[in-house]
Amino acid sequence: MSRAGQYPQVDKALLEWFLAVRTRGRERVPLSLSILRQKALQVAEQLGITDFAASNGFIKCWASRHGLVNVALHGSGASANVEEAAERMAAIRQQLEGVDVDPIYHVDETGLLYRVLPSRSYVPSEDRREPAAVLLAEVGLD
Repeated sequence: MSRAGQYPQVDKALLEWFLAVRTRGRERVPLSLSILRQKALQVAEQLGITDFAASNGFIKCWASRHGLVNVALHGSGASANVEEAAERMAAIRQQLEGVDVDPIYHVDETGLLYRVLPSRSYVPSEDRREPAAVLLAEVGLD
């Protein structure tokens, strides 16, 4: 039997948010410790809880209570869907018609931003043994 947390309202709201993010399919993001901490602080603020610190220990215990594990995102993603990519690129080009190209960054100009993406993510423990390519596809890094 798992021990209830000191802040059950934050615990419940954070779990609901986590599950909602996980169900978004290809639009999932890696849910790292720092992302979960920020969301927990935001939830506590919305609930009017002023003595909540969202420590690393709180997040780790919260994850453990709900059967979540922290996994490293590594390996290569699944092969690209070329047809889907071509359709998406056409839609992007249409959206950008008439936009000045100077403020648009090229991929090689955004390398620093790419490196700050989380390399770890919390996932349900049953997903822990998934191949790296599947986990990367789930979080949209394929």
